[in-house]
Amino acid sequence: MGGGGELSIAELRRVVVATDDSGPSDIDVMFLLYSDGPELLGVFPIEAGGSTDFVKWLASQPGFRDRECSKAMASTRVARFEIYTHDLNSG
Repeated sequence: MGGGGELSIAELRRVVVATDDSGPSDIDVMFLLYSDGPELLGVFPIEAGGSTDFVKWLASQPGFRDRECSKAMASTRVARFEIYTHDLNSG
């Protein structure tokens, strides 16, 4: 993320959930935030403050993939799930 530690929501184009097999004692679910390019804009664990509100907001956006999100939250393996892709037609 930028120097201020904040991400402009206008830059968000894709959200991927990365899971691993270390839970429940370790952080095993991370949100990976992308803009148009392949570089990460930001990363935060599901345990981070505000993550529940972020997912609620994301679920209300065009381009959210509820089924992929459900699969990610139930995963016990090393995997990546693309749960959101910005709908360019939504503004």
